[in-house]
Order: sequence, then structure tokens, then C-alpha cells
Amino acid sequence: MGFVNFFSRVCNAGSVRSKELVLLLAVSMLSNVAGAQTEFRSAPRTGLSAGYGNQLFLGKPYRYQVFLFNLTHLRPLWQNEKMAVELLLMAQVNPTRFKKEDWHNDFTTGLEYGFNAGALVRKPAFRKRHSVYALISSGPHHVNDAPVRQRDGFLFCNYFAAGLMLNPQQQLPVDLRLGARHISNLGMKIPNGGINNLFVAVTVYPFWSRKTGT
Repeated sequence: MGFVNFFSRVCNAGSVRSKELVLLLAVSMLSNVAGAQTEFRSAPRTGLSAGYGNQLFLGKPYRYQVFLFNLTHLRPLWQNEKMAVELLLMAQVNPTRFKKEDWHNDFTTGLEYGFNAGALVRKPAFRKRHSVYALISSGPHHVNDAPVRQRDGFLFCNYFAAGLMLNPQQQLPVDLRLGARHISNLGMKIPNGGINNLFVAVTVYPFWSRKTGT
């Protein structure tokens, strides 16, 4: 309240110099806020992700549901004012629920775990307050059980996705992702029918560098 009273007295006194100083300070503060809102820079980020995938819209007879839990790390590789290319690393532990045979009524539970590496291309969006991206990644996985169409054990998991990162300048950026994933073993063991999922995921990034990012 003391500051408010002092400010009112200064304005009511009609001091031109004081008013000019207050105006310059206000313009400077607004300029800094506007610059922070529109700056686009990539930053190292580590986040936690949760998602869900199944065969919805794929028209596949088999049933394979996957619950995605990832530790994700992003690191800038190259960037300019309009685009950034980032390294993507993901460590995954994914519980699954599936039918051994398409005609079975009962579901079986399983577990995937593994590691993915890939690239992400990011662009600013919505007056640079947010960003959109596309990614591709692949990596070794282990599946302890699977439908009869796919041999369990060692295989590869591939991701293709697009997403939107909300408020990358804030304390806790939120990432919304939609994509497709494919698991198979490159024909090293039979059967190798492959399993495809469409998935949605949400990632929060509590660990990131504000010094180099937005």
C-alpha cells in the first residue's frame, strides 16, 4: 500500500520528469514480456510421459492394448528462428493387455521394456507461445509375452508421431502427442506378424534448462 500511495502522489503532483520515468519503466517492462513471449529457442528437457494405445481405427482383428510410461530426454542438435532439430531419447516400461488368439474372450497381461532413439523437428506455433513437432524413433525392446501372431522376446519398436507443446516458456511445459507405433523382430524369429498401435500420450517436463530455452 505504501508504494501505491507514493505512486499516486507522484502522479498527482504533475511532475513531468517523474511521469516520463514511470512511462519509460512501463514500456521497458512490456517490451521484455513481449520479447519473452515471442522468442523461439530449443532447450534440453527431461520429462515423464504416460499414454495409451490400441487398434482403434486400424481395422485389425487382433487386440493389443499398451499403457505407455516413458522417461523422455530432448536435446537440441540444430536450430534457427523458425525451426529446431532435436535428439530424442526414450526409456520405456509398458504394461500390455492382449488376446493370445483373435477369437479368445479372455485377455492376457504382459510387459514391454526398452529404449528408443530418434529425431524430432520442432516449429513455433500460435504466435510462438507454443510449438508443434513431428518425430521418428526406433530401438530395441523386450516383450515377455505376445499374441500368437508375434514371437515374444527381443524385437524393435518404431514410433511415428506429431505433437503440440503447450507453454514451453513456463515452469512445467506440457506435451500432447498423437502417433503410431510398430513392434516386430525383423524376421529373426517366426512368427513375426508385427503389432501396430495408434496412441495418445501426455508428457510433462519438470527438468529443463531455462538459461538456454524459452
